[in-house]
Amino acid sequence: MELIIKEWKTPEIINFNFEELKKEITAKSALYKNMVYTDETIKEAKADRAALNKFITALEDKRKEVKKQCLEPYNQFEKQIKELVAIIDEPVKLIGTQITDFEDREKEKKKEKIVELFNNIGFQPFVKLEQIFDSKWLNKSVSLKSIEDELNSVLYQVGHDVSAINALPEFSFEAMEHYKKTLDLSAAIAEGQRLSDIQKRKLEHEAKMKELEEQKAKEARAETEEANAEDSQYVEAEIVEDDNLQDIPKQWIKFEALLSTDDALALRAFCDSREIVIKSIK
Repeated sequence: MELIIKEWKTPEIINFNFEELKKEITAKSALYKNMVYTDETIKEAKADRAALNKFITALEDKRKEVKKQCLEPYNQFEKQIKELVAIIDEPVKLIGTQITDFEDREKEKKKEKIVELFNNIGFQPFVKLEQIFDSKWLNKSVSLKSIEDELNSVLYQVGHDVSAINALPEFSFEAMEHYKKTLDLSAAIAEGQRLSDIQKRKLEHEAKMKELEEQKAKEARAETEEANAEDSQYVEAEIVEDDNLQDIPKQWIKFEALLSTDDALALRAFCDSREIVIKSIK
């Protein structure tokens, strides 16, 4: 099949009174550009504008007419070519569908072989083929040998990465869990470092809170000891050996005593003999 165009001539230059019109239009345009209209002559301005617009319309109409005449043979030619292309395009698409189907089946067969290679190489259980699969492997130009070499290279790299993660001083487990999802050593180490920083900040916070609690407890003990000291001074001031106190009626006096079991029994016996009432201080 061959497209043969019979001899034809391109349209000749379209001659018209270009120079004559150009000279006349230039002169009139210069005249109108310098024209100053007054309120009294505004009607003349409108008339002049209408006349000029009418001439522009006439020029444009003629241009479109000539263009249409020039394009008429091309438009007919274009229509016929498109009709021929449409006839050929139908079988092209049908053939293309069959080719695509064949190529898809070939790629599927090759992928099955790649899966077999992957399983035979012996990757770590967490490594999935989808994580390392390269779509270019399905291209006919890429051999199975080169794919096997790439898989072995990845296997070695994963082993090296796992060793590096296991050697981390802390958070190696968390880093490894992240690595299993991404197979990205840098990202896994960064995740481990992030968790380590969080743990350090947590420990610092807990230590600070513990320090504050101990400080509060220390201040509370100091206040208690100070209050006890004041109570002791009060008891010492109240309990004095003075015969004049014999006539003072009984009253409650607060005091603390350091006693053994025997001391406590003896104190109880003494208080009972003197009818002294003792109760605990809450």
